[in-house]
Amino acid sequence: MIKRADQVIVLADSSKFRKSLFHRICDLGKINVLITDQEPDSKMKEILITNEVELIVVPSDNLNNSL
Repeated sequence: MIKRADQVIVLADSSKFRKSLFHRICDLGKINVLITDQEPDSKMKEILITNEVELIVVPSDNLNNSL
């Protein structure tokens, strides 16, 4: 699906940053947009910029107010 997609958008909460996980979906270079709940640390931001990943931060407190 990722190979055929025009745009790859990943939604991940900040607890997933810089963790070793059991399964890798794809390399960061394949992701166009990352949507998350907190600003990542400066090293992670640098990695996202290097891989040209657009970062969208939606703080979780904003989500609770909209319900």
